[in-house]
Amino acid sequence: MTTSRHAYRCLGALAISALLVSAAVITPAPEALASTFGSRTLARGSSGADVLELQIRVAGWYSNCAGVPCHEHFPLDSSFGTKTERAVKNFQKAYGLPIDGRADGDDFDKLKGLERSDGSTLHFSWSEFHEKKGTRCSTSNAGTFNGGRVDAKTVRENVRRLMYRLEVLRHRRVSPVYIGSGFRSVNYNSCVKGASQSQHMYGTAMDGKMKHVHQGHMRGLAKTSEFHGIFCYDDPHNHLDIRKDNPATGGGFVWPSTDPSGRDRTAKGGICYGGYSSPPTTGNHPPAEGPSLAEVSVRLEDSATDGTDVEDPEGAAMRDGPEDVWMSEDE
Repeated sequence: MTTSRHAYRCLGALAISALLVSAAVITPAPEALASTFGSRTLARGSSGADVLELQIRVAGWYSNCAGVPCHEHFPLDSSFGTKTERAVKNFQKAYGLPIDGRADGDDFDKLKGLERSDGSTLHFSWSEFHEKKGTRCSTSNAGTFNGGRVDAKTVRENVRRLMYRLEVLRHRRVSPVYIGSGFRSVNYNSCVKGASQSQHMYGTAMDGKMKHVHQGHMRGLAKTSEFHGIFCYDDPHNHLDIRKDNPATGGGFVWPSTDPSGRDRTAKGGICYGGYSSPPTTGNHPPAEGPSLAEVSVRLEDSATDGTDVEDPEGAAMRDGPEDVWMSEDE
């Protein structure tokens, strides 16, 4: 990453430190990979850039909280081992492919079918994750990936990896995922009073909801889709991130604590919209590898005064305004 001397003079000591840390953030795969991905069969023992790309696309299929612990991280290490084999098998079952744990012709065709020509994924666009133009908070970075803790190219790669995790979440219930907030520049994050090391500033986080899916159930699905940070609020949206794949921040799995009744708590100690997210669920697509979770309905206890258990079916707004209006707490 290149930063001009003038820019350094304008930055405070804290911001300079954060920029220097960014050198360790996710490195985008080689540009040439787009034409070589899928050119050879990948199986246990394979390694290389194409294995890394495979891992990026199937990571969310790894854990089902029954065959392996919920809090077991799936590493993006370019090495095809037992964890990658397991994720591939679960992906194959979910999409009706022969289950052998090897990635070859039909598997690559399906994986490539989840990618758009501009590098985004089938059901998500770059613009959904660009910085928002708010009512109270708006910066010159609106509509871009500029001004974050890392350069725009790295943010874009982080967002792409997040998209593939969200494709898994979407497929588990065959239900659209609405993005209320994706990337935030440092200035915008400060304006909405986000956490000082918010994953949003790296492109590794989103706030949103799912169509016709209870907020608690969405959190339960996220627990089996390799999301490391899961936060909830007293209004209808959840925060999901992939912080363990972000070397600049690291961190462990951070999921909501619960009250004595088992209801999820917000970071401020209140009751989350949607109440319960336990047990985790694999949705409509039980895994091929490991025992399946029993499909147990999440108890529906929302904070909505009208007693409904699903949000606005069109997902037009996260509450009654843009993020800087409804935003009240972050990770």
